Amino acid sequence: MTRDEALDFLTKRAYAGCGQSHSLIRKVDEARDVLLFDGPVVAGNTEALDAPPRTLTSAELERLFTYQPPTDETSPKYARIDDAMSAAVLVMDRHTADVVMFEHDARQSDAIRLAFEPVRQAFLAFATVINETCPESADKTAAIRCVRLARNAVNEWLCQARRRTTSKHLLELAHDELMKARWQANASIALEASRS
Repeated sequence: MTRDEALDFLTKRAYAGCGQSHSLIRKVDEARDVLLFDGPVVAGNTEALDAPPRTLTSAELERLFTYQPPTDETSPKYARIDDAMSAAVLVMDRHTADVVMFEHDARQSDAIRLAFEPVRQAFLAFATVINETCPESADKTAAIRCVRLARNAVNEWLCQARRRTTSKHLLELAHDELMKARWQANASIALEASRS
């Protein structure tokens, strides 16, 4: 995708609400990455944006696959990421359990309505911790994307709950995406520490 294609796509599309597809989210993310992370744009020069990805050197690959033990500097960052993820999971599990508890009850619609905002806030808080704690990197971007995908899975599950057709798979997917967000965030911290 070129920079112009990305701009065109983003200006024509907006995604929000229930039932959004993961392919659309990934397309928006790809467009955003083309615009923001594939290289600097200096005075309208988009050459770096249109360049094919480069091959990593063996030293870069070695660094990516080298265990970076926690240090006095990184341990508090890892703990902050872990705590934020645990809080997001706890809020999600609590509010989705309320929806399930009232599955055949008139109170279910209230439980669904009440679940959206606390889950949104918890996921936003997790993404904020990632944003504040992690260095700028592809791993940080991927971590935030994983939190967004988890949020989308919960949104879809809640929308299905309104139609009484929920799929437990969506909540498992949300859990998986939150775990991947933690891994990506921790990877960005470890790689930054390995540079010093």
